[in-house]
Amino acid sequence: MKILYVVSAMLPWEVHGLAVHVKYLTEAMCKVADVTILYTVAANISGNKVKIIQLNGIKTILVPAGKDIQFPPNTPCIWMDASFPITQCWNEVVDIIAKEKYDVVHFQDYYTALTVEIIKKNCNAKIVTTIHAVSEKINHISSGIQYWLTANSDAVIAVSNWEQQVLKTRFPENFHRLVTIYNGTNMRYSASKNRNLITFAGRLEKKKGCDILLQAIAMIGVDKLEGFGKSVVIAGNGTEIEALKALAQKLGVERICKFVGEISHEEVNKLLSQSCIHVVPSRYEPFGLTSIEAMAKGAYVIVSNTGGLPETLFTSKIGVYIEKENVKMLADNIIQQLNFPVAEDLRKAESEKVTSYFNWENVAKETFNLYESLL
Repeated sequence: MKILYVVSAMLPWEVHGLAVHVKYLTEAMCKVADVTILYTVAANISGNKVKIIQLNGIKTILVPAGKDIQFPPNTPCIWMDASFPITQCWNEVVDIIAKEKYDVVHFQDYYTALTVEIIKKNCNAKIVTTIHAVSEKINHISSGIQYWLTANSDAVIAVSNWEQQVLKTRFPENFHRLVTIYNGTNMRYSASKNRNLITFAGRLEKKKGCDILLQAIAMIGVDKLEGFGKSVVIAGNGTEIEALKALAQKLGVERICKFVGEISHEEVNKLLSQSCIHVVPSRYEPFGLTSIEAMAKGAYVIVSNTGGLPETLFTSKIGVYIEKENVKMLADNIIQQLNFPVAEDLRKAESEKVTSYFNWENVAKETFNLYESLL
């Protein structure tokens, strides 16, 4: 089977969730299929010609972004910026695709929406789309594009049952095309005698709820946490970073809360090895990759009862979900875990349960079975 993955941008896989998904799914899929990746915006290549390279052993087609496109852009029309460059060299791309005769073309999220119709007209393949996130409320731009994508795909993958239900509710006429395939993780348990961190990893945006964690830390008290020998590490970047640093100072918790900025996937791996408690206090979350990554490393996870986050905990005894935006409940659960920490042997056992289910080999197998069902 020949599969073409269409991805919006060639982003560093170490720090972007979508890039992590594409990297590990395609590497696992290569074991059972002939895989090519098409990046519709490759901002890091020069010139105006399409380039074909081998990237991590996978044939990769790079469409130059052009000097006027910065990606990822700070614009509400990210889906246009992710698709526009390919229209400037479409004949080249069509020739490449026509020669390959792909069986399946798999679009990763709605950012590549403008390319779907063109590829459908020039490639006799089944169309699959993964929707990685949906807006909390109906947005006439993104929701409209997602509707169009679900209508023009032979199958649509949601990353959680919650997200699938949202898509069914918003686009009921396309419900028969929807399936759920969870994300995976390549992280594995590593024994640690020094789990002295409470951690957060993610974009520093309001919907991710890092401010809720800071308020919970203030409610617990810096002296009490230091008495337990614990400190807080916040990994990530975003539009709220300065406001969050100011909030930490206002709450008097700055000396125990360290902002380390955006770090690589490998650095997140190391960070979670030292985590006793990992907090995902999101106000809104379609799945929650960081939750399964933390459990895979043996951290106890506290997540908000929102979106697809509770689905990440169904195999685990080292996690709990709480009411979203409930600062006291978060603080109480942190204290409970500090007073009665999970034993390391239970962390290891539960980590193995998590990784036996949420792994990229399983994701690839389920995705491949979906492709076969369409052919």
